[in-house]
Amino acid sequence: ELPVDENGLVSGDDVRAGLRDDTILVAVMWANNETGVIHPMDEIVQAVADHQAFLFSDATQAAGKVPVSMDGVDLLACSAHKFYGPKGAGALLIRTQSPPIRLPKLLHGGAQESGRRSGTLNVPGIVGMGAAAQIASERLEKDAAAMRSRRDRFEQGLLEIFPEAFVNGAGAERLPQTSNVSFPGVKAGDMISEIGRLAVSTGSACASGSGAPSHVLSAMGLTKEQAQGTVRFSMGRHTTDDEVDSALELLGAYARRHGLVSAPSTL
Repeated sequence: ELPVDENGLVSGDDVRAGLRDDTILVAVMWANNETGVIHPMDEIVQAVADHQAFLFSDATQAAGKVPVSMDGVDLLACSAHKFYGPKGAGALLIRTQSPPIRLPKLLHGGAQESGRRSGTLNVPGIVGMGAAAQIASERLEKDAAAMRSRRDRFEQGLLEIFPEAFVNGAGAERLPQTSNVSFPGVKAGDMISEIGRLAVSTGSACASGSGAPSHVLSAMGLTKEQAQGTVRFSMGRHTTDDEVDSALELLGAYARRHGLVSAPSTL
C-alpha cells in the first residue's frame, strides 16, 4: 500500500521507495474514481521499469475521458459503460512485447479469450465496446473541453453558495467531469435525499451504502466528519449548461432552507 499526498496523488518517488526486492507487480489506478485525480503515470512507469517489475493500471475511470497509453504499462483494464458502451463488457489489455506475460486461466473449458476465459463470447458487447471506444477517441478533446468548462463553472457557482465548502483534489490534474466536494457541517446522505432530483453520490458506486467514510478521502487527510459531508458530482457528454444551472439552483435552495448561507434565489 502506497501513501498519497493531500490531493490523493501517488508520486513516482513513493512508488520507488515502496518497491522491495521481492516486488514483481505494481498496481496503480490511472485516475481515482471518487476525486477524479489523475496519477503521474509517466513517473510511475519509470519507477517500475527501473525496478524491472510489472505494472498494472486500472484505467476504468480514465479511458474515454483523457488520453490513455500502454507505453510502459504491462496490463491495463477498462470498462465499456464508462465511455457510453454496453454494460457488462470490459477489456484487459496485455502488452505484446517480449518478455511475454503469461496469465493463469480465469475459467477452464473452451479456448475463448485466448484460452484465458472460457465461455461463449459476448459478440454484441465486444463490438459495442469497440465502436464506443472509436467514438470516444474521435470526440475526446471536444468532449473533455466541454465537460471541463461546465465542471469549472459548476464548482465556481457551488463555492459561491457554500463558501466553506472545498473541492477535494483541486490542486492536482483531474478528470474533466468529476467534482468531489466536501460540505462542512452537512451530512451528505441527508443532503442527497432531500434534494432528490440530482443523481449524485457520497462515494464510489461499488462502496455506496457501506456507511464507512471513504478510504480515499481518509488517506488524503480528511476527518470522518469531512468525509461524511462529501458529495461526488459528475458531468457527462450530454450534460447541458441548463442542467448545471438547475443543479446550482437546487443546491442553493437547500442552503437557504438550512441557513447555511444567504444564497441568492437565482443563479
